[in-house]
Amino acid sequence: MPPKDPQAPAAPKLTRSRNGCVECRRLHRRCDEEKPSCANCRDAGKVCSYQKPLSWGGRPFNRSTFRHALGGGVVEIPIADSEDDTTHRRSFVYGQAESSSSAARRASSIKIEPELRTMGPLPIIEPHESSRSSPAGDLSIPAAAWLPWLSQHHRALFQHFIDHTVTIFTGDAAVQQEIRAAIVPMAIDTNHGFSLVAAILSLASTHRMNLGAHRDATEVAYWRDMSVGHLRRPTVQEDESTQNVFAGTALMLAIRDVISDGEKRSTWRVHLQGALSVFATDIELQSMTDTSTRGILKRLARSLQIRSPLATPGTLPSPEDDKGKSAEMNVEVLGLPRQLSGVLKHIRALRLEKNALQNIESNSGSDNMQRLWSALRAQCLEVIVQLKNFSESVTAASTPPTSHRSPDRDRLYSYVALLQVYSGVMDLTIHDSGLRTTLETAVSTLRGYSFDEGSTRCDPDLVFVLFSIGCLVRSGEDRALVSSMLVRITKEHGKANANLARLFLEELWTRVDLQNQLVKQSDVDSLMTEKDWDLSLW
Repeated sequence: MPPKDPQAPAAPKLTRSRNGCVECRRLHRRCDEEKPSCANCRDAGKVCSYQKPLSWGGRPFNRSTFRHALGGGVVEIPIADSEDDTTHRRSFVYGQAESSSSAARRASSIKIEPELRTMGPLPIIEPHESSRSSPAGDLSIPAAAWLPWLSQHHRALFQHFIDHTVTIFTGDAAVQQEIRAAIVPMAIDTNHGFSLVAAILSLASTHRMNLGAHRDATEVAYWRDMSVGHLRRPTVQEDESTQNVFAGTALMLAIRDVISDGEKRSTWRVHLQGALSVFATDIELQSMTDTSTRGILKRLARSLQIRSPLATPGTLPSPEDDKGKSAEMNVEVLGLPRQLSGVLKHIRALRLEKNALQNIESNSGSDNMQRLWSALRAQCLEVIVQLKNFSESVTAASTPPTSHRSPDRDRLYSYVALLQVYSGVMDLTIHDSGLRTTLETAVSTLRGYSFDEGSTRCDPDLVFVLFSIGCLVRSGEDRALVSSMLVRITKEHGKANANLARLFLEELWTRVDLQNQLVKQSDVDSLMTEKDWDLSLW
Protein backbone atom coordinates (compact mmCIF):
# COMPACT_ATOMS: atom_id res chain seq x y z
CA MET A 1 0.00 0.00 0.00
CA PRO A 2 1.50 3.36 -1.02
CA PRO A 3 2.19 5.77 1.79
CA LYS A 4 -0.26 8.57 2.36
CA ASP A 5 0.56 11.93 0.91
CA PRO A 6 1.07 14.23 3.91
CA GLN A 7 -0.05 17.15 1.76
CA ALA A 8 -3.39 15.54 0.81
CA PRO A 9 -6.45 16.91 2.63
CA ALA A 10 -7.86 14.64 5.35
CA ALA A 11 -11.05 12.82 4.47
CA PRO A 12 -14.07 13.91 6.48
CA LYS A 13 -14.57 11.74 9.54
CA LEU A 14 -17.97 10.06 9.26
CA THR A 15 -19.01 8.38 12.46
CA ARG A 16 -22.40 7.25 13.59
CA SER A 17 -23.62 9.32 16.53
CA ARG A 18 -26.29 8.55 19.09
CA ASN A 19 -26.92 12.28 19.30
CA GLY A 20 -27.97 12.70 15.68
CA CYS A 21 -31.23 14.23 14.57
CA VAL A 22 -34.51 12.39 14.90
CA GLU A 23 -34.74 11.58 11.17
CA CYS A 24 -31.20 10.17 10.92
CA ARG A 25 -31.71 8.10 14.05
CA ARG A 26 -34.97 6.73 12.64
CA LEU A 27 -33.26 5.73 9.35
CA HIS A 28 -30.06 4.59 11.10
CA ARG A 29 -27.92 7.01 9.08
CA ARG A 30 -24.80 8.87 10.00
CA CYS A 31 -25.62 12.46 10.89
CA ASP A 32 -23.22 15.39 10.65
CA GLU A 33 -25.24 17.06 13.46
CA GLU A 34 -25.20 20.45 11.80
CA LYS A 35 -27.74 22.92 13.10
CA PRO A 36 -30.36 24.00 12.39
CA SER A 37 -30.47 21.25 9.70
CA CYS A 38 -28.12 18.39 8.92
CA ALA A 39 -27.00 17.55 5.38
CA ASN A 40 -29.23 14.47 5.08
CA CYS A 41 -32.37 16.39 6.02
CA ARG A 42 -31.45 19.28 3.71
CA ASP A 43 -30.98 16.92 0.77
CA ALA A 44 -34.22 15.04 1.50
CA GLY A 45 -36.23 18.15 2.30
CA LYS A 46 -37.10 16.84 5.78
CA VAL A 47 -37.65 18.81 8.96
CA CYS A 48 -34.57 18.38 11.09
CA SER A 49 -35.09 18.06 14.82
CA TYR A 50 -32.72 17.14 17.62
CA GLN A 51 -35.43 16.57 20.26
CA LYS A 52 -34.73 13.34 22.11
CA PRO A 53 -37.77 11.29 23.11
CA LEU A 54 -38.11 10.19 26.71
CA SER A 55 -37.14 6.61 27.34
CA TRP A 56 -36.98 4.25 30.26
CA GLY A 57 -35.19 0.92 30.31
CA GLY A 58 -34.45 1.10 26.59
CA ARG A 59 -38.09 1.59 25.63
CA PRO A 60 -40.00 4.75 24.69
CA PHE A 61 -41.16 6.26 27.95
CA ASN A 62 -44.86 6.29 27.02
CA ARG A 63 -44.77 2.52 26.47
CA SER A 64 -42.59 1.67 29.45
CA THR A 65 -43.86 -0.11 32.55
CA PHE A 66 -42.57 2.79 34.64
CA ARG A 67 -44.84 5.19 32.76
CA HIS A 68 -47.87 2.94 33.36
CA ALA A 69 -47.00 2.59 37.03
CA LEU A 70 -46.90 6.35 37.42
CA GLY A 71 -50.21 6.94 35.64
CA GLY A 72 -50.29 10.64 34.88
CA GLY A 73 -47.76 11.47 37.54
CA VAL A 74 -45.04 12.71 35.20
CA VAL A 75 -45.02 16.20 33.80
CA GLU A 76 -42.86 16.88 30.72
CA ILE A 77 -41.20 20.29 30.59
CA PRO A 78 -39.07 21.93 27.85
CA ILE A 79 -35.47 22.72 28.73
CA ALA A 80 -33.21 25.10 26.76
CA ASP A 81 -29.43 24.86 26.94
CA SER A 82 -29.13 28.64 27.07
CA GLU A 83 -31.20 31.77 26.71
CA ASP A 84 -30.15 32.08 23.03
CA ASP A 85 -30.75 28.43 22.26
CA THR A 86 -33.97 28.01 20.30
CA THR A 87 -33.71 24.23 20.34
CA HIS A 88 -35.57 22.68 23.26
CA ARG A 89 -35.04 19.29 24.74
CA ARG A 90 -37.69 17.47 26.76
CA SER A 91 -37.23 16.31 30.30
CA PHE A 92 -39.59 15.30 33.07
CA VAL A 93 -40.11 15.89 36.74
CA TYR A 94 -42.01 13.92 39.36
CA GLY A 95 -45.13 15.40 40.90
CA GLN A 96 -46.95 18.59 40.12
CA ALA A 97 -46.10 21.03 37.35
CA GLU A 98 -46.50 23.85 39.84
CA SER A 99 -45.46 24.33 43.42
CA SER A 100 -47.59 22.64 46.07
CA SER A 101 -48.00 25.96 47.87
CA SER A 102 -49.64 27.56 44.84
CA ALA A 103 -51.84 24.48 44.45
CA ALA A 104 -52.87 24.82 48.08
CA ARG A 105 -53.73 28.50 47.60
CA ARG A 106 -55.87 27.68 44.61
CA ALA A 107 -57.48 24.75 46.41
CA SER A 108 -58.57 27.02 49.25
CA SER A 109 -60.36 29.24 46.75
CA ILE A 110 -62.27 26.42 45.05
CA LYS A 111 -65.97 26.45 45.82
CA ILE A 112 -67.37 22.98 45.33
CA GLU A 113 -71.13 22.88 44.98
CA PRO A 114 -73.15 19.67 45.45
CA GLU A 115 -74.48 20.02 41.89
CA LEU A 116 -70.98 20.52 40.45
CA ARG A 117 -71.51 18.25 37.48
CA THR A 118 -74.25 16.00 36.13
CA MET A 119 -73.20 12.55 35.07
CA GLY A 120 -75.16 9.93 33.21
CA PRO A 121 -77.17 7.35 35.16
CA LEU A 122 -76.05 3.78 35.53
CA PRO A 123 -77.87 1.09 33.58
CA ILE A 124 -78.74 -0.78 36.80
CA ILE A 125 -80.42 2.26 38.34
CA GLU A 126 -83.54 4.05 37.29
CA PRO A 127 -83.17 7.46 38.94
CA HIS A 128 -86.18 9.71 39.22
CA GLU A 129 -86.16 12.96 37.28
CA SER A 130 -86.40 14.91 40.51
CA SER A 131 -83.28 13.30 41.91
CA ARG A 132 -80.71 15.93 42.79
CA SER A 133 -77.70 13.79 42.01
CA SER A 134 -77.83 10.61 39.99
CA PRO A 135 -75.14 7.98 40.57
CA ALA A 136 -72.37 8.28 38.02
CA GLY A 137 -72.12 6.11 34.95
CA ASP A 138 -69.45 7.21 32.50
CA LEU A 139 -66.82 9.25 34.27
CA SER A 140 -66.52 12.85 33.15
CA ILE A 141 -63.17 14.59 33.18
CA PRO A 142 -63.00 17.58 35.53
CA ALA A 143 -61.94 20.83 33.96
CA ALA A 144 -60.18 22.02 37.12
CA ALA A 145 -56.42 22.45 36.91
CA TRP A 146 -55.63 20.85 40.26
CA LEU A 147 -53.90 17.48 40.57
CA PRO A 148 -52.35 17.78 37.07
CA TRP A 149 -50.04 14.85 37.73
CA LEU A 150 -52.98 12.42 37.91
CA SER A 151 -54.23 10.78 34.75
CA GLN A 152 -57.59 11.90 33.39
CA HIS A 153 -59.21 8.68 34.56
CA HIS A 154 -58.00 9.12 38.11
CA ARG A 155 -58.96 12.79 38.18
CA ALA A 156 -62.42 11.70 37.06
CA LEU A 157 -62.51 9.27 39.99
CA PHE A 158 -61.62 12.15 42.28
CA GLN A 159 -64.49 14.12 40.75
CA HIS A 160 -66.82 11.18 41.36
CA PHE A 161 -65.91 11.34 45.03
CA ILE A 162 -66.85 15.04 45.12
CA ASP A 163 -70.08 14.70 43.17
CA HIS A 164 -71.45 11.38 44.35
CA THR A 165 -69.51 9.50 47.02
CA VAL A 166 -69.84 12.32 49.55
CA THR A 167 -73.63 12.11 49.21
CA ILE A 168 -73.64 8.68 50.90
CA PHE A 169 -72.01 10.11 54.02
CA THR A 170 -75.26 11.79 55.05
CA GLY A 171 -78.54 12.88 53.53
CA ASP A 172 -78.04 16.44 54.80
CA ALA A 173 -76.98 18.57 51.81
CA ALA A 174 -75.46 21.29 53.99
CA VAL A 175 -73.27 18.77 55.82
CA GLN A 176 -72.22 17.23 52.50
CA GLN A 177 -70.88 20.63 51.46
CA GLU A 178 -69.01 20.96 54.76
CA ILE A 179 -67.35 17.59 54.17
CA ARG A 180 -66.25 18.63 50.68
CA ALA A 181 -64.85 21.90 52.00
CA ALA A 182 -62.84 19.98 54.62
CA ILE A 183 -61.57 16.95 52.67
CA VAL A 184 -60.88 18.25 49.15
CA PRO A 185 -58.40 21.07 49.98
CA MET A 186 -56.45 18.69 52.23
CA ALA A 187 -56.18 16.16 49.42
CA ILE A 188 -55.15 18.71 46.79
CA ASP A 189 -52.37 20.06 48.99
CA THR A 190 -49.94 17.14 48.92
CA ASN A 191 -47.38 18.74 51.23
CA HIS A 192 -48.18 16.00 53.75
CA GLY A 193 -48.07 13.12 51.30
CA PHE A 194 -50.21 11.21 48.86
CA SER A 195 -52.09 8.98 51.31
CA LEU A 196 -55.35 10.97 51.34
CA VAL A 197 -55.59 11.16 47.54
CA ALA A 198 -54.97 7.40 47.27
CA ALA A 199 -57.61 6.69 49.94
CA ILE A 200 -60.14 8.88 48.11
CA LEU A 201 -59.45 7.11 44.80
CA SER A 202 -59.85 3.73 46.50
CA LEU A 203 -63.14 4.83 48.09
CA ALA A 204 -64.46 6.28 44.82
CA SER A 205 -63.49 3.12 42.90
CA THR A 206 -65.24 0.95 45.49
CA HIS A 207 -68.34 3.13 45.34
CA ARG A 208 -68.50 2.91 41.54
CA MET A 209 -67.95 -0.85 41.70
CA ASN A 210 -70.89 -1.20 44.09
CA LEU A 211 -73.00 0.85 41.68
CA GLY A 212 -72.05 -1.45 38.82
CA ALA A 213 -70.06 1.16 36.89
CA HIS A 214 -66.57 -0.14 37.67
CA ARG A 215 -65.19 -3.60 37.03
CA ASP A 216 -61.51 -3.42 37.95
CA ALA A 217 -61.09 -4.77 41.48
CA THR A 218 -57.32 -4.64 41.01
CA GLU A 219 -57.40 -0.85 40.81
CA VAL A 220 -59.42 -0.65 44.04
CA ALA A 221 -56.87 -2.80 45.86
CA TYR A 222 -53.97 -0.89 44.30
CA TRP A 223 -55.09 2.49 45.64
CA ARG A 224 -56.05 1.04 49.00
CA ASP A 225 -52.65 -0.61 49.43
CA MET A 226 -50.87 2.54 48.25
CA SER A 227 -52.76 4.65 50.78
CA VAL A 228 -51.98 2.26 53.62
CA GLY A 229 -48.35 2.15 52.49
CA HIS A 230 -48.07 5.94 52.61
CA LEU A 231 -49.90 6.11 55.93
CA ARG A 232 -47.42 5.78 58.74
CA ARG A 233 -48.57 6.68 62.25
CA PRO A 234 -45.05 7.56 63.55
CA THR A 235 -44.87 10.37 60.99
CA VAL A 236 -47.82 12.15 62.60
CA GLN A 237 -46.26 14.95 64.62
CA GLU A 238 -47.80 17.70 66.70
CA ASP A 239 -48.60 19.67 63.56
CA GLU A 240 -52.40 19.84 63.30
CA SER A 241 -52.42 19.82 59.50
CA THR A 242 -50.47 16.56 59.41
CA GLN A 243 -52.77 15.05 62.02
CA ASN A 244 -55.84 16.09 60.04
CA VAL A 245 -54.48 14.45 56.88
CA PHE A 246 -53.79 11.26 58.84
CA ALA A 247 -57.28 11.27 60.37
CA GLY A 248 -58.92 12.04 57.03
CA THR A 249 -57.03 9.21 55.33
CA ALA A 250 -57.95 6.75 58.08
CA LEU A 251 -61.62 7.75 57.84
CA MET A 252 -61.69 7.37 54.04
CA LEU A 253 -60.16 3.89 54.40
CA ALA A 254 -62.66 3.01 57.14
CA ILE A 255 -65.60 4.11 54.99
CA ARG A 256 -64.19 2.19 52.03
CA ASP A 257 -64.13 -0.98 54.12
CA VAL A 258 -67.62 -0.29 55.48
CA ILE A 259 -69.30 0.10 52.08
CA SER A 260 -67.38 -2.81 50.54
CA ASP A 261 -68.54 -6.40 50.80
CA GLY A 262 -66.65 -6.86 54.04
CA GLU A 263 -63.89 -9.08 52.73
CA LYS A 264 -61.54 -8.01 55.51
CA ARG A 265 -62.95 -8.50 58.97
CA SER A 266 -62.57 -5.65 61.46
CA THR A 267 -60.40 -3.52 59.16
CA TRP A 268 -62.85 -0.63 59.39
CA ARG A 269 -62.44 -0.70 63.18
CA VAL A 270 -58.66 -0.48 62.80
CA HIS A 271 -58.91 2.64 60.64
CA LEU A 272 -61.59 4.17 62.86
CA GLN A 273 -59.43 3.66 65.94
CA GLY A 274 -56.56 5.33 64.11
CA ALA A 275 -58.68 8.39 63.38
CA LEU A 276 -60.06 8.56 66.92
CA SER A 277 -56.53 8.34 68.35
CA VAL A 278 -55.76 11.69 66.70
CA PHE A 279 -58.63 13.33 68.57
CA ALA A 280 -57.99 11.60 71.90
CA THR A 281 -56.13 14.55 73.42
CA ASP A 282 -58.33 17.31 71.99
CA ILE A 283 -59.93 19.71 74.42
CA GLU A 284 -63.65 20.39 74.35
CA LEU A 285 -64.87 21.90 71.12
CA GLN A 286 -65.93 25.52 71.19
CA SER A 287 -69.08 24.62 69.29
CA MET A 288 -71.03 21.41 68.99
CA THR A 289 -71.33 22.10 65.26
CA ASP A 290 -67.70 23.02 64.66
CA THR A 291 -67.25 23.51 60.91
CA SER A 292 -63.45 23.64 60.95
CA THR A 293 -61.57 20.87 59.17
CA ARG A 294 -60.81 19.12 62.43
CA GLY A 295 -64.37 19.58 63.65
CA ILE A 296 -65.80 18.01 60.48
CA LEU A 297 -63.40 15.07 60.70
CA LYS A 298 -64.30 14.53 64.34
CA ARG A 299 -68.02 14.58 63.59
CA LEU A 300 -67.51 12.11 60.75
CA ALA A 301 -65.57 9.78 63.05
CA ARG A 302 -68.30 9.99 65.69
CA SER A 303 -70.96 9.18 63.10
CA LEU A 304 -69.11 5.97 62.27
CA GLN A 305 -68.65 5.16 65.94
CA ILE A 306 -72.23 5.77 67.04
CA ARG A 307 -73.71 3.67 64.23
CA SER A 308 -71.34 0.75 64.80
CA PRO A 309 -72.50 -2.22 66.87
CA LEU A 310 -70.53 -3.18 69.92
CA ALA A 311 -67.70 -5.56 69.13
CA THR A 312 -68.64 -9.22 69.23
CA PRO A 313 -66.31 -11.80 70.80
CA GLY A 314 -63.29 -12.40 68.61
CA THR A 315 -63.31 -8.99 66.97
CA LEU A 316 -61.21 -5.98 67.74
CA PRO A 317 -62.41 -3.95 70.73
CA SER A 318 -65.07 -1.41 69.92
CA PRO A 319 -63.54 2.06 69.52
CA GLU A 320 -64.82 3.42 72.84
CA ASP A 321 -62.13 5.89 73.83
CA ASP A 322 -64.31 7.56 76.44
CA LYS A 323 -67.41 6.66 78.38
CA GLY A 324 -70.07 8.56 80.20
CA LYS A 325 -70.90 12.21 79.76
CA SER A 326 -67.59 13.61 78.57
CA ALA A 327 -67.01 16.67 76.44
CA GLU A 328 -67.27 14.52 73.32
CA MET A 329 -70.81 13.55 74.26
CA ASN A 330 -72.02 16.87 72.91
CA VAL A 331 -70.23 16.72 69.56
CA GLU A 332 -72.84 16.64 66.81
CA VAL A 333 -72.82 13.45 64.78
CA LEU A 334 -73.36 13.69 61.03
CA GLY A 335 -76.94 12.87 60.14
CA LEU A 336 -78.16 12.86 63.75
CA PRO A 337 -80.05 15.48 65.74
CA ARG A 338 -77.67 17.33 68.01
CA GLN A 339 -79.69 16.45 71.11
CA LEU A 340 -79.53 12.72 70.30
CA SER A 341 -75.80 12.47 69.59
CA GLY A 342 -74.83 12.41 73.26
CA VAL A 343 -77.81 10.26 74.23
CA LEU A 344 -76.89 7.52 71.77
CA LYS A 345 -73.33 7.55 73.02
CA HIS A 346 -74.63 7.30 76.58
CA ILE A 347 -76.73 4.28 75.56
CA ARG A 348 -73.60 2.59 74.20
CA ALA A 349 -71.91 3.22 77.54
CA LEU A 350 -74.91 1.68 79.33
CA ARG A 351 -74.68 -1.42 77.15
CA LEU A 352 -71.01 -1.77 78.01
CA GLU A 353 -71.89 -1.38 81.68
CA LYS A 354 -74.58 -4.06 81.37
CA ASN A 355 -72.10 -6.47 79.75
CA ALA A 356 -69.62 -5.79 82.55
CA LEU A 357 -72.26 -6.47 85.22
CA GLN A 358 -73.18 -9.76 83.56
CA ASN A 359 -69.53 -10.84 83.61
CA ILE A 360 -69.15 -9.87 87.27
CA GLU A 361 -72.36 -11.67 88.21
CA SER A 362 -71.38 -14.90 86.48
CA ASN A 363 -67.89 -14.91 87.99
CA SER A 364 -68.38 -13.70 91.54
CA GLY A 365 -72.05 -13.66 92.51
CA SER A 366 -71.50 -10.58 94.65
CA ASP A 367 -74.23 -9.53 97.09
CA ASN A 368 -74.04 -5.98 95.74
CA MET A 369 -75.23 -6.99 92.27
CA GLN A 370 -78.85 -6.11 92.99
CA ARG A 371 -77.85 -2.57 93.88
CA LEU A 372 -75.74 -2.24 90.74
CA TRP A 373 -78.55 -3.52 88.52
CA SER A 374 -80.98 -1.10 90.16
CA ALA A 375 -78.62 1.80 89.46
CA LEU A 376 -78.37 0.75 85.81
CA ARG A 377 -82.16 0.52 85.52
CA ALA A 378 -82.52 3.99 87.01
CA GLN A 379 -80.18 5.40 84.37
CA CYS A 380 -82.21 3.67 81.65
CA LEU A 381 -85.44 5.21 82.93
CA GLU A 382 -83.83 8.66 82.87
CA VAL A 383 -82.77 8.18 79.25
CA ILE A 384 -86.27 6.95 78.32
CA VAL A 385 -87.86 10.09 79.74
CA GLN A 386 -85.31 12.25 77.94
CA LEU A 387 -85.97 10.54 74.59
CA LYS A 388 -89.74 10.76 74.93
CA ASN A 389 -89.50 14.47 75.66
CA PHE A 390 -87.32 14.96 72.60
CA SER A 391 -89.75 13.04 70.37
CA GLU A 392 -92.68 15.13 71.60
CA SER A 393 -90.77 18.36 71.01
CA VAL A 394 -89.93 17.35 67.43
CA THR A 395 -93.56 16.46 66.76
CA ALA A 396 -94.85 19.74 68.20
CA ALA A 397 -92.31 22.04 66.57
CA SER A 398 -92.10 22.75 62.87
CA THR A 399 -88.75 22.51 61.11
CA PRO A 400 -87.14 25.95 60.60
CA PRO A 401 -86.95 27.06 56.94
CA THR A 402 -83.16 27.17 57.07
CA SER A 403 -82.83 23.64 58.38
CA HIS A 404 -81.88 20.74 56.13
CA ARG A 405 -83.07 18.20 58.67
CA SER A 406 -86.15 16.03 58.33
CA PRO A 407 -88.48 15.84 61.35
CA ASP A 408 -89.36 12.26 60.38
CA ARG A 409 -85.68 11.29 60.48
CA ASP A 410 -85.25 12.89 63.89
CA ARG A 411 -88.29 11.08 65.26
CA LEU A 412 -87.09 7.78 63.79
CA TYR A 413 -83.75 8.13 65.53
CA SER A 414 -85.44 8.93 68.84
CA TYR A 415 -87.59 5.79 68.49
CA VAL A 416 -84.56 3.69 67.59
CA ALA A 417 -82.71 5.06 70.61
CA LEU A 418 -85.67 3.98 72.78
CA LEU A 419 -85.55 0.51 71.22
CA GLN A 420 -81.83 0.37 72.00
CA VAL A 421 -82.58 1.05 75.66
CA TYR A 422 -85.51 -1.37 75.91
CA SER A 423 -83.92 -4.24 74.00
CA GLY A 424 -80.17 -3.62 74.11
CA VAL A 425 -79.78 -2.55 77.74
CA MET A 426 -82.89 -3.73 79.61
CA ASP A 427 -83.22 -7.02 77.63
CA LEU A 428 -86.98 -6.59 77.15
CA THR A 429 -89.02 -8.32 74.45
CA ILE A 430 -92.08 -7.39 72.42
CA HIS A 431 -94.27 -8.37 75.39
CA ASP A 432 -93.21 -5.16 77.13
CA SER A 433 -95.78 -2.45 76.43
CA GLY A 434 -93.19 0.31 76.17
CA LEU A 435 -91.09 -1.53 73.60
CA ARG A 436 -94.16 -2.66 71.63
CA THR A 437 -95.64 0.86 71.46
CA THR A 438 -92.31 2.37 70.41
CA LEU A 439 -91.82 -0.25 67.70
CA GLU A 440 -95.31 0.29 66.28
CA THR A 441 -94.79 4.04 66.22
CA ALA A 442 -91.39 3.64 64.56
CA VAL A 443 -92.81 1.41 61.81
CA SER A 444 -95.70 3.82 61.24
CA THR A 445 -93.26 6.73 60.92
CA LEU A 446 -91.09 4.70 58.57
CA ARG A 447 -94.05 4.03 56.27
CA GLY A 448 -94.83 7.73 56.04
CA TYR A 449 -91.23 8.82 55.83
CA SER A 450 -90.92 11.87 53.59
CA PHE A 451 -87.77 12.02 51.51
CA ASP A 452 -85.71 15.16 51.17
CA GLU A 453 -87.33 17.91 49.16
CA GLY A 454 -86.54 17.57 45.46
CA SER A 455 -85.39 13.98 45.79
CA THR A 456 -87.10 10.62 46.05
CA ARG A 457 -83.91 8.69 46.75
CA CYS A 458 -83.76 6.72 49.97
CA ASP A 459 -81.99 8.42 52.86
CA PRO A 460 -78.45 6.96 53.28
CA ASP A 461 -78.64 7.65 57.04
CA LEU A 462 -81.30 4.97 57.54
CA VAL A 463 -79.19 1.78 57.60
CA PHE A 464 -78.81 1.98 61.38
CA VAL A 465 -82.52 2.76 61.79
CA LEU A 466 -83.71 -0.03 59.50
CA PHE A 467 -81.47 -2.63 61.11
CA SER A 468 -82.59 -1.71 64.63
CA ILE A 469 -86.27 -1.87 63.66
CA GLY A 470 -85.77 -4.99 61.55
CA CYS A 471 -84.35 -6.97 64.45
CA LEU A 472 -87.67 -6.63 66.33
CA VAL A 473 -90.48 -6.60 63.73
CA ARG A 474 -92.49 -9.82 63.33
CA SER A 475 -95.10 -9.29 60.63
CA GLY A 476 -94.30 -10.11 57.02
CA GLU A 477 -95.48 -6.69 55.88
CA ASP A 478 -93.16 -4.85 58.24
CA ARG A 479 -90.23 -7.08 57.32
CA ALA A 480 -90.87 -6.49 53.61
CA LEU A 481 -90.81 -2.73 54.22
CA VAL A 482 -87.44 -2.90 55.98
CA SER A 483 -85.98 -5.24 53.37
CA SER A 484 -87.14 -3.13 50.42
CA MET A 485 -85.67 0.07 51.87
CA LEU A 486 -82.32 -1.65 52.46
CA VAL A 487 -82.37 -2.81 48.83
CA ARG A 488 -82.99 0.77 47.71
CA ILE A 489 -80.09 2.10 49.77
CA THR A 490 -77.82 -0.58 48.30
CA LYS A 491 -78.77 0.25 44.70
CA GLU A 492 -79.10 4.01 44.96
CA HIS A 493 -76.10 4.72 47.19
CA GLY A 494 -73.75 1.78 46.57
CA LYS A 495 -73.53 0.86 50.26
CA ALA A 496 -72.85 -2.87 50.33
CA ASN A 497 -73.16 -2.90 54.12
CA ALA A 498 -76.89 -2.19 53.64
CA ASN A 499 -77.16 -5.40 51.61
CA LEU A 500 -75.24 -7.32 54.28
CA ALA A 501 -77.63 -5.94 56.91
CA ARG A 502 -80.59 -7.19 54.84
CA LEU A 503 -79.07 -10.67 54.47
CA PHE A 504 -78.40 -10.80 58.20
CA LEU A 505 -81.98 -9.78 59.05
CA GLU A 506 -83.47 -12.36 56.69
CA GLU A 507 -81.44 -15.11 58.35
CA LEU A 508 -82.41 -13.82 61.80
CA TRP A 509 -86.10 -13.80 60.82
CA THR A 510 -85.87 -17.37 59.52
CA ARG A 511 -84.23 -18.60 62.70
CA VAL A 512 -86.70 -16.81 64.96
CA ASP A 513 -89.70 -18.14 63.03
CA LEU A 514 -88.42 -21.71 63.11
CA GLN A 515 -87.83 -21.57 66.85
CA ASN A 516 -91.04 -19.61 67.45
CA GLN A 517 -89.30 -17.26 69.88
CA LEU A 518 -89.11 -13.55 70.59
CA VAL A 519 -85.97 -11.70 69.55
CA LYS A 520 -83.61 -10.48 72.25
CA GLN A 521 -80.36 -8.59 71.83
CA SER A 522 -78.44 -11.70 72.84
CA ASP A 523 -79.92 -13.52 69.81
CA VAL A 524 -78.63 -10.81 67.49
CA ASP A 525 -75.18 -10.89 69.08
CA SER A 526 -74.94 -14.68 68.95
CA LEU A 527 -75.89 -14.81 65.26
CA MET A 528 -73.36 -12.09 64.45
CA THR A 529 -70.70 -14.11 66.26
CA GLU A 530 -71.77 -17.32 64.55
CA LYS A 531 -71.55 -15.73 61.10
CA ASP A 532 -68.17 -14.22 62.01
CA TRP A 533 -69.33 -10.82 60.77
CA ASP A 534 -68.29 -7.40 61.98
CA LEU A 535 -71.05 -5.41 60.34
CA SER A 536 -71.06 -1.62 60.45
CA LEU A 537 -74.46 0.06 60.25
CA TRP A 538 -73.07 3.41 59.07
